[in-house]
Amino acid sequence: MVTRPNHGLRQMFTFLAVLITIPLLAAGCFGRLQQSSEPSGSAPIATATPVAPTLPPGETATPGGAPTEPPTAPPTTEPTPNPHPDWPPGAIAVRDTPDHAGQQATVCGQVDTARWIFDVPGHPTWLNFNRPYPNMTFTALIWGEERRAWPVGGKPEEIYLGKAVCVSGLVEAYDGWYQIQNLTINDILVLP
Repeated sequence: MVTRPNHGLRQMFTFLAVLITIPLLAAGCFGRLQQSSEPSGSAPIATATPVAPTLPPGETATPGGAPTEPPTAPPTTEPTPNPHPDWPPGAIAVRDTPDHAGQQATVCGQVDTARWIFDVPGHPTWLNFNRPYPNMTFTALIWGEERRAWPVGGKPEEIYLGKAVCVSGLVEAYDGWYQIQNLTINDILVLP
């Protein structure tokens, strides 16, 4: 009986050798391969030699060999200061919400009126900024499902009324004004 070598086992070992070698080559662990100068009767032997590290564009090498970063140019324009010193970085005023419709933003302003309407589907709480309803230009909307996170003695329509607050979320255009809805207790910041 003639036994045949197990080709599946040989293929598996070849596959594993390739899997191990490719990441090492990609990481540069083997360096450059060179042919050895053996007599012509023997097979060439590959040997590894160290490779000097390459520098990213714009970097120069120091005498010690460590790359140095080129100096950073000063900014051409001054960063835009926060309109209010207590606002979070990048916050916008209510008047700027039309320029940010469809974007995630933090909007800050004064809650002029606030109302919870239990009889409306979804049980919304509206925080109207800078002017009372129906003349407001921005509304923060808390749905009844999220309202459960507020403590019993801290109803949103009471604790935010008359205060300067910032709300974070997706700015949307709705029926002549702008709003952020689906607010949670963590999306609202009362300013000092």
